[in-house]
Order: sequence, then structure tokens, then C-alpha cells
Amino acid sequence: MKKTLMILLLALTAITVKADDYDYLVILDNSSNATSFVSDGLTLTYNGTTLIVTPASGNAATFDTKSLSKMYFSSTATGLVSINAEVDGESVLVYDMGGRPYGSYNSVTEALGKLPKGIYVMKGNQKTIKMTVK
Repeated sequence: MKKTLMILLLALTAITVKADDYDYLVILDNSSNATSFVSDGLTLTYNGTTLIVTPASGNAATFDTKSLSKMYFSSTATGLVSINAEVDGESVLVYDMGGRPYGSYNSVTEALGKLPKGIYVMKGNQKTIKMTVK
């Protein structure tokens, strides 16, 4: 048991060091659905067979480890990005990655429908999120 725990700890340390080069953690399930998380400030915890992914924003997502096929770090977001309903219901200001204002929208959903492909920072009343439009 101690040997397994040490191997897991060493693996997590190696992953943490490797993550510095990449902006996103991508989790792929057995149905090939991908979910991306910004790696900066990301915390991974396990509770039995449940993986809990908590980004810096604090909006945790849970995954049953039995339904996951792989996890990897990437320089671009891949697949689904979940939108917190709390953020999506409010108006947002959108900035490009250079910090320049890009526009104001009634919701994140409206912004995603009108923005060209790229990476943006969206600021609402309560939250600021980084979003990739594909």
C-alpha cells in the first residue's frame, strides 16, 4: 500500500511539473467526449472512484474514474467547456488576450454565438472566465 501511494505521489509531482508548459488539462471519457480545464490553479482530488477537478474559479467538476479513458495536458482547449449558469445569466464584458475590450454581451451564450474563433476573457458581476471559441 505504501509503495502504491509513493508511486502515485511521484506521478502527481511529475504531472505538476509537466503542466507548467501547458494551458489546459483535457479529460477524455470512454465515449471520446473531451472536457478542458485551465491548468493554472487547478486542483485534482480523488474520493474513492471519483475524480474531483477544481479550477481556480472554484466551480468543481466530478468524474467517475471508471468512465475515463485518459487525461493529458494541452496548449489548446479541446472539447466541451462547461458554462456555469451563475455566470451565463449575467451580462459580460469581453476582452481579447491583450486585455483590450472586445465588446459587451447580455450573456456568455450570446457572446459565444457572436465572437470569432479565439481566446477571450469574459468578466461578469461575480466571475471572470477564460473562454476559447472554436
